[in-house]
Amino acid sequence: MTFAGVDKVGLHTRDFRVNNLTGWSKKAGEKVGDAPPMFIRDAKGEAIPGAGFFLNAGQVNIDLSPKGLLVSFNPSKVRHPYHLLTDPSEVGRIGDDVQATLQRNGVLVNVNAMQAVRVDLAKQAQLTHPLNAYGQALGHLQGKRMTGHTYPDGYAFRNTQREAVFYNKTRELYEKSELAIPESRLARMECKWKKGRPLAKDFQLSSFGDLRKAAPEYITTVYRDALHRDVFQTNPRAVQTILSFDTEVSILRGYLDNGRGGAYRYLLDLHTGPHVAALGGWDAFGQLLREAGMKDRTVRHTLQQLRSQAQRAAMVNARRDAKAVNVHTLIEEIRHTYAA
Repeated sequence: MTFAGVDKVGLHTRDFRVNNLTGWSKKAGEKVGDAPPMFIRDAKGEAIPGAGFFLNAGQVNIDLSPKGLLVSFNPSKVRHPYHLLTDPSEVGRIGDDVQATLQRNGVLVNVNAMQAVRVDLAKQAQLTHPLNAYGQALGHLQGKRMTGHTYPDGYAFRNTQREAVFYNKTRELYEKSELAIPESRLARMECKWKKGRPLAKDFQLSSFGDLRKAAPEYITTVYRDALHRDVFQTNPRAVQTILSFDTEVSILRGYLDNGRGGAYRYLLDLHTGPHVAALGGWDAFGQLLREAGMKDRTVRHTLQQLRSQAQRAAMVNARRDAKAVNVHTLIEEIRHTYAA
């Protein structure tokens, strides 16, 4: 399994203490002739005039306003220019560094207790075709209560609470930092939770302390479920497969040569992927088995066997007219790469 990485974290709290704001920048908003607004006091109890303050401390952006303290950082970029950080416990250690940064800059706060109000999860992979083709293909999907936005080689599904963005990471790295990387078609798919309420609903957590204790498998499940729910909505009746008869003869002959049950395995491989996706992915299928009465141990064994079978099916499917490129094949490649 390829785990999803944590690409961005936003935290908020009203529970903090300010020793001083030396080195911070003031926000605009003070009116000439009026007494300057004051909403914060330092360690001596003296009011610090200002409508708000902000500080960019390396990889950490800090905002202080009458609404509270807002901190945002990209834990993956702290460790590497573009590799994703997939271990939430390591994200937690970066949070400890953020707390130390705040303390050095005059603000005392318990970062673990801060509310998570923004989390971006992502996967990235080197794809087969030019990335603008995938962006065009995604434009044929209808995000769940989302509007679509097209980019030169990407696509975004957005509403005020959630977002799913597919984009060219190779191009972004070069344009922003002139960093040339070996992967010429490195595409990233990000799922973004932009407000605390939907984040708490989907993650079943509220604080940064909860996030750092989550398992990589759990974070990946949240990411995958979001893609299936908001982007890849599949109706089993709408699954269409166009097959070459001659190619299928060759493929089926290989199944039959590998022992009894070849025709059964052939049909199973042909249909499992789309129908599991229609159910919401392997985790949803596992829940279906449990609700139907299957014991948990048997469910785990069954899923392990079926996942292995799905990997075999993916290798076989690669033989099916690999040169044919259409909307369906492009979307299926994205689905299997990021949401399988």
